[in-house]
Amino acid sequence: EIDYARKPRTSQIRRVSIRNFKGVPLLDLDIPPAQPSDIDAPCMMLLGENSTGKSTTLQAIALALMGEKMRDRMGAAAEDFLPREDSGWQLDDTVTPEVTIEFDTGEPVRLSIDPIAKRFIGEEHPATILFSFGSRRFFGKDLVRRQAASSLKSLFDPFAKLQHPGRWIQSLGNEDFNALARAMREVLVLQEEDRIERDEEGRLFVRAHGRDSPLEKLSDGYRSLMAMVLDVMRGMLEEWGDLENARGIVLVDEVETHLHPRWKLRVMSALRRAMPNVQFIATTHDPLCLRGMRGGEVQVLIRDGNHQIQVLTGLPDVRGLRAEQLLTSDYFGLSSTADPDVESALERLALPIDARSADANIDQETLRPFRLIGDTPIDQIANEALRRFVEEAASSRQIDRSRVPVPPSLEGPKCLAAREHARATKHFSDKPGEKFTFRAYRQQDVADALNKLFHGKCAYCESSIKAVQPTDVEHFRPKGRVAECPEHPGYWWLAARWDNLLASCIDCNRRRYQEAQQLAYDPLTDEVDGRFNLGKGDAFPILGAKYAVIESDDYNAEDAALIDPTRRNPSDHLMWLQERSLSLVGPRMNGDSPDPYGWHTYRVFGLNRQGLVEL
Repeated sequence: EIDYARKPRTSQIRRVSIRNFKGVPLLDLDIPPAQPSDIDAPCMMLLGENSTGKSTTLQAIALALMGEKMRDRMGAAAEDFLPREDSGWQLDDTVTPEVTIEFDTGEPVRLSIDPIAKRFIGEEHPATILFSFGSRRFFGKDLVRRQAASSLKSLFDPFAKLQHPGRWIQSLGNEDFNALARAMREVLVLQEEDRIERDEEGRLFVRAHGRDSPLEKLSDGYRSLMAMVLDVMRGMLEEWGDLENARGIVLVDEVETHLHPRWKLRVMSALRRAMPNVQFIATTHDPLCLRGMRGGEVQVLIRDGNHQIQVLTGLPDVRGLRAEQLLTSDYFGLSSTADPDVESALERLALPIDARSADANIDQETLRPFRLIGDTPIDQIANEALRRFVEEAASSRQIDRSRVPVPPSLEGPKCLAAREHARATKHFSDKPGEKFTFRAYRQQDVADALNKLFHGKCAYCESSIKAVQPTDVEHFRPKGRVAECPEHPGYWWLAARWDNLLASCIDCNRRRYQEAQQLAYDPLTDEVDGRFNLGKGDAFPILGAKYAVIESDDYNAEDAALIDPTRRNPSDHLMWLQERSLSLVGPRMNGDSPDPYGWHTYRVFGLNRQGLVEL
């Protein structure tokens, strides 16, 4: 248990300044603030070769934020963080190590070390809820009470182990455990049919490929990632009660350790989605782990000729780069991603050609081993055109909802949905206008059924969501309110109706400002700083005369203006257009007028969002 002198701050780090701390003589790091359209907290990823101060930077942040009592409890020795003289390995007691952490609100946190007395000088109590992890992350003993120090120590001690969560998991109620399991499924990139389960003793099992595997028998990658994530989730749930509103700071050294490439691609985005208000600061050597980071959140550290640490500037936005482009950019500094021997051979072949020498005639057999499929500009354009053609030909079709059975949570007179509907009916009868919390539609079997129905894609934009983000269970008719009809109570009676639920990506389901391409003949409105207010939210325009506002009304008579692909064929109302060498979506034209269903759908969901149209 952490002893807070006051309520821990909920603000986020915006700047880290380090002076003469261990092997870091001077370093300033700025974390860009969140934008209005961002749905998670600003984070930071540190890149750099060995001995560029990445781990030391995390240790400096941790020591400054954890407070004096926790430093004592961990046995942190101040002299271990004093700088060394350049001429040898002697401690330099002529300079004072200093760490300053500035937040977006409130006073900064400062830590210094008295080089003579060899003691820390800083905050007595923790400044925030803090977790820190080294590159080795495995479970130790199962204790009844959570020890906060175990969630910090592995960053400083490679042999430290995290507290085993068995008894805590055993103590969770079914609803809390199911919420935890859902979050873990996304982080671990489990398949649709896989599960996370527990036995009566609180032991975790991963049901994959038709069999149960206890946590202790899983691969190093599973255990390492699960150990860290469970430790953070446990602490956040105990402090905040839920993960969506939890706030704090998590430091992770070498986040890629033991991870499969599939996990590396989504580990940061999955962590940020699972705990959107938590600030993650991590280090990595792997370009795949940069997925999920935004512009300005990746900091590259280098040592210059004077052994000073510098931060590279003017780097491109990582969101627009492929893995091989990251490797050859200033982020990782490789000249090529080819095999070094192959690259040398190609250079030898290129020299006589470039010099136009007499022996520049190179036969086809010599060149054959170096031909890479799709490696020429023409091949890349042709392959991209073919990919787009196949995708577009396979998309925009009507979905037969009957091919997937109604999930058990929503089926039958005694199912969870039926019981919840009865409670909701009484609630809105007794307390009209007061909020009611619906849970039936959030059950895992509902999300699984929707993923199966829509093949892991968004029902609206048809982007693949299963591999990169959790599925939003979307209410076609909004359950809480209707943006176009302020007096509407929302279609609460349809909150758990199978025929009102669709699988959606976050960008289609949640209304926020996003980048998008515009059709020349139909420009978008509601623009702020080059972004447009897109996404469904509570929108539900109709073409009929009036809304259904009570359960007995015939909502089928409303003539919904948005396309539900289980009721209408999108290709009857939407078409592909070519503008400015981009493949865009627009409404079909009925004479001089756009199809009303296609027009409302493409504008509300922002079907020409930047991420959907860029090659």
